[in-house]
Amino acid sequence: MRRAFVLTADQVAAEVPAYGQYVAEQVRRHGRQHPLIKTQYFAEEITAQGGMFPSERLQLIRGTHSALSGPQPGRQYAITLDMGGESAPGAPAAACSYPCLTRSSHPARTTPRP
Repeated sequence: MRRAFVLTADQVAAEVPAYGQYVAEQVRRHGRQHPLIKTQYFAEEITAQGGMFPSERLQLIRGTHSALSGPQPGRQYAITLDMGGESAPGAPAAACSYPCLTRSSHPARTTPRP
């Protein structure tokens, strides 16, 4: 018994025009090559060559800070990944138009949260 069916947005849109309009709007907003569009709507795998992070984004992830061998005492660290990030048209490369990874370090809290 077949339990998995893989359809593209084009195939679904042929049966449900409103869905086709929705997908067309998402493609207009993000671009046809956006990883979300490729994977969620067109059942396309992201190749290692293309990847989730374009080269400009990888450079921002690497940053210019020096590497640490471990956490510094008295600091708290957070790593966040915004899978749905998007930027306004004409925004600089630093704006999240693809998944955006952020690392930050802050002084550790000395008082408990309420």
